[in-house]
Amino acid sequence: IDSAPMSDSRAKCHFALVGGVYIDEIHEVAAYPSEDSAIRAASVQRRRGGNVGNSAAVLSQLDAGSVEWVGVVPANGGDGAVAFALDSLHAYNVRTERHERVQGEAIGMPTSMILSSRATGSRTIVSSRRGLRELCA
Repeated sequence: IDSAPMSDSRAKCHFALVGGVYIDEIHEVAAYPSEDSAIRAASVQRRRGGNVGNSAAVLSQLDAGSVEWVGVVPANGGDGAVAFALDSLHAYNVRTERHERVQGEAIGMPTSMILSSRATGSRTIVSSRRGLRELCA
């Protein structure tokens, strides 16, 4: 974290957050299905997720300084998922220019399928990195 003096005697910082950004697909259901059954979702939403991606967006709203995300994305674009994720970070003024694009045919954007129950308010999350490696030093 780097501090730079501000005119009103408060310091603004530069925050670099390192980690994964996911595409979350949230399926809201009336109640959890029983095992080996089929139900329809009441609604489906697509959002940018991942602990670091969400933290970067929240931190940027605190106006404590500049926020930057550092991580990896698939070079193939992940069927538009990479643009979706990066655009959603840019909407919160999170810088992304230091991300790494990883080559490979079987690599996709990390995803989470979230099953959210209206009846209980609880959720179950199933995540996959989809072949994308972690950031290397």
